[in-house]
Amino acid sequence: MATKQQIGSSAWNSVLIIPAVEIFERQGGKIDIFNRSNKAHEQKGDYEYLPLAKRLYMKELPTVNVQLCQAEDVDARIKEALGQAMKYYGEILTQRQQNINVVLLATAFYKSF
Repeated sequence: MATKQQIGSSAWNSVLIIPAVEIFERQGGKIDIFNRSNKAHEQKGDYEYLPLAKRLYMKELPTVNVQLCQAEDVDARIKEALGQAMKYYGEILTQRQQNINVVLLATAFYKSF
């Protein structure tokens, strides 16, 4: 049985983190790693490609928030990013539901024989 913390982290990942990472990847796949890197040779503005297999966790969110807050049009950008994330998440849910319905229909079809 899942704990409240596991349920909360699952919801956090599915609603906010995964769509945000996918939006970042579609916009060029780069996140500034200066604030979360302990390497001495890293310079401010150095970037690391964020592959699909990586995930942006809660400890890395402050870095992204700092970058958003340094922008001049912070309110519009945050609203746009959240809107895109929620729209994309809704599309994912719709697609998953359609896939489930197709599987259920195919199962019912084959059971009828």
